[in-house]
Amino acid sequence: MRIFHLSFPAIVSLAIASAGAQSFDCAKATEPAEKFVCANKELSAVDEKMAAAFKAAMAQLSDEGKRRLIESQRSWIKYDRNVAKLDVDEIKASYTGRINDLEKSVSTAGPFRVQAVTIYKADISTKAKPVAATGDLDTSGGSVSYSFPRIESPVTPDTERWNRMAEQRVKTMAGEIEPGVDMNVEFSITYASADVISLSLGAMTYAKGAAHPNHAGAGYVVLLKSGRELRAADLFDPQSRWNSFLARSVYHGLKTQAQEEGWSLDVTAPAALAKEVAMVSRWTIGPKGLTVSFMPYEVAAYAAGPHDVTISWTDLKPYLNNTLPFLVPLQ
Repeated sequence: MRIFHLSFPAIVSLAIASAGAQSFDCAKATEPAEKFVCANKELSAVDEKMAAAFKAAMAQLSDEGKRRLIESQRSWIKYDRNVAKLDVDEIKASYTGRINDLEKSVSTAGPFRVQAVTIYKADISTKAKPVAATGDLDTSGGSVSYSFPRIESPVTPDTERWNRMAEQRVKTMAGEIEPGVDMNVEFSITYASADVISLSLGAMTYAKGAAHPNHAGAGYVVLLKSGRELRAADLFDPQSRWNSFLARSVYHGLKTQAQEEGWSLDVTAPAALAKEVAMVSRWTIGPKGLTVSFMPYEVAAYAAGPHDVTISWTDLKPYLNNTLPFLVPLQ
């Protein structure tokens, strides 16, 4: 982007100057959204809060972290706030979402300080003309927003490589903008150590006019020292019949959830899950054990929601390799 050709102090100044009613000059406002914010006391106040959250986040970041936050902020302004309907609730919702992102943009996971970077994209080529009935801009072009983690510190070849891998994995999941479809991808860190980082990725897709959004998910577990994704052979002794044990454990876990929560399990036997539970893309790891995840429709009706089953490290112990690529709390 062009901002990287500017000196760093100039980049910071430009980013702060292009935010809201107290973070931009209302006398110079040109965008309809900017003028709308300037004319409304409630939105001006929430803009002040957003500007404060942005400043607080910037203060916690390295120069590279600041650059990524500025990139994120500019994408939010252009592709989220500025394309929202000129309605107090709509624009306030955009600001509220952004404030939430900024307030949690720096956190700690294991030995790492982690920055969450959110990028917004939208097809604005179809939004040049207002919709005749409302005067609002046409938002039928579709949008994509995605959040990915980057390790702020410590900075090592391993963490820098992981940063590139994590960003690319989330970008791949988000995909390209599709007409009439809004896509959002988020992450959570389920475990982090000097040896391994485990992410849970969730995507929500909503096609305008659909009855409900659709959901997808994936685990992404990377061994830091080798810079590759976890494989089943890294964890399990191939002679241990771990797959059958995992299928039985997950089946009984799902069956218990169905009975307790009042939904109907579509799977009738552990064997039907053997292939699914062996997919590493369904796995995340945590302090308590290995979690296998299913999205809506995969094992039950949509209304039943997503489902996770965690098998403790203690229960997994007989099936694990003698030497593991990371420490687990075995008893």
